[in-house]
Amino acid sequence: MLNKELLPQHKIGLSFLYHLFPGFSVFLSFLLINNSIIQLGFNSNISLAISFLFVGIPIQLFIIFKKGYNINGKLSLDKVIFYRTKIPAFQLFLYVLLFIPYAFMVVLYIEPINNFILQNYFYWIPESFNIENSQINNNLTITIVGFTLLIFIDGVLNPIVEELYFRGFLMPRLSRYLYFSAFISAFLFSISHFWFPWNILQTFLIVLPIYIIVYRTKSIYISIVTHCTGNLIGIAISLFNFFNF
Repeated sequence: MLNKELLPQHKIGLSFLYHLFPGFSVFLSFLLINNSIIQLGFNSNISLAISFLFVGIPIQLFIIFKKGYNINGKLSLDKVIFYRTKIPAFQLFLYVLLFIPYAFMVVLYIEPINNFILQNYFYWIPESFNIENSQINNNLTITIVGFTLLIFIDGVLNPIVEELYFRGFLMPRLSRYLYFSAFISAFLFSISHFWFPWNILQTFLIVLPIYIIVYRTKSIYISIVTHCTGNLIGIAISLFNFFNF
């Protein structure tokens, strides 16, 4: 296991900036392009996915590779991404099995709170900007293209990059706080989702146990696999509802 004394550390203010800047940039992009994307026949989930692809992911990759170049003199993530302890496949599978029912339970019990916050404090948000209530187009071609984009971007690419950035790059640099670094990482990751602020508590509760395990095992592979799995399940549920299976 890595000794926390050997890991480079960020001041808490710098860590806040690193955590929130990519999400805020994605949010601005989402606001700028959403109406145009909807006019093409897609919904706001696609606007968000496109913002991930062209804004959020490039920003995060630029930051970590620039840091790697400064440290190593070449494009390398050595001494940049930590918590890379390998985990046996069966153990990863077990974590996913435990994560899925836990995440569903959190959604089940927290959803009424989310709805209360949305209806009482964010009622002024236009329906077209609410990705959770975003309507799926009945045009089959647009639907297939949309779900393909979601699977590739939100189901695979973005979760991998986010875990490299938030858990592999940022969380180890808070390791002086020991297990509390997982709480800080979960909180900052949750509030960085500016596009649905009413969902902060739910996101926090879903990801916190995973980040505690990441800190304990020093393995971001756990959070990568569970993050991809959770997002893909969400996309699969939307697809299931669309075709009314």
